[in-house]
Amino acid sequence: IQKVRGRTTVTWPYKPSPCNWGHTCTFTCKIGWQGPGNPTGYVTFYDGSNSLGNCNLSSDGSASFSIGNLGIGNHNITVVYSGDDNNDGSTSGAVTQTVNAVVTSTLLSISPNPSTYGQSVNFTAAVNPSSATGNVTFKDGSKTLGTAALSGGSATFSINSLAVGSHSLTAVYSGDANDSNSTSGSITETVTKPVISTTSLPNGTKNGNYSQTLSVSGGLAPYTWSISGAPSWLSLNASGVLSGKPTAPGTYNFTVKVTDGLGNNATQSLSIRVN
Repeated sequence: IQKVRGRTTVTWPYKPSPCNWGHTCTFTCKIGWQGPGNPTGYVTFYDGSNSLGNCNLSSDGSASFSIGNLGIGNHNITVVYSGDDNNDGSTSGAVTQTVNAVVTSTLLSISPNPSTYGQSVNFTAAVNPSSATGNVTFKDGSKTLGTAALSGGSATFSINSLAVGSHSLTAVYSGDANDSNSTSGSITETVTKPVISTTSLPNGTKNGNYSQTLSVSGGLAPYTWSISGAPSWLSLNASGVLSGKPTAPGTYNFTVKVTDGLGNNATQSLSIRVN
């Protein structure tokens, strides 16, 4: 008695597409044969020498297998057909399954903006997906301001030493074993100090009542005013109102100072001409 067995081959109808970590990767193979009967039984999918699992053949000799826990990187996938009573077993050639890191996005928010020199500026970075782990680095241009760990997809950081001026601030997520790195868009943060906006004063008249309110921009309220070098008839209250009754003609020079709620101050030299 001579037993005649079919000769089989395992082929890939199409190459597997790249997938992201945590997503399902699907492999489909096809058994071809020459012999007395359709191949039956099952095939085993391998990642290198590591068995991923078995899958029964369908009536047309095809089999599909899905898996969702392949690690990031390239995987050499092969299929082994074990054969049956009428058909010999066979092994496919290897195909490469690429598993990419999850693409992340990072969104930065800053408060307050603008801010005052010495004021605490709060950074919040939100990383999507929220399952991402690792650290976020907060930067001012190319300068690192600080680093904070992600928790629930969010990282926070505060600083009160930003210099006066404009700052281009970003948040950089460093990625982890499964998630790619990403950088937020930049936010311009303006840091100010108080500036006395009043640079000149109207003339006064001898024995006439004089009153003028000084102006300030920048800084953080409340503001407190003071004066030095002023003539005896001139005073400045804490709210920035100059007042008095000039006693003699002439030009009177003096200096005013304003201090904001964080202790920042500015000075301005002024003069009043009395007719």
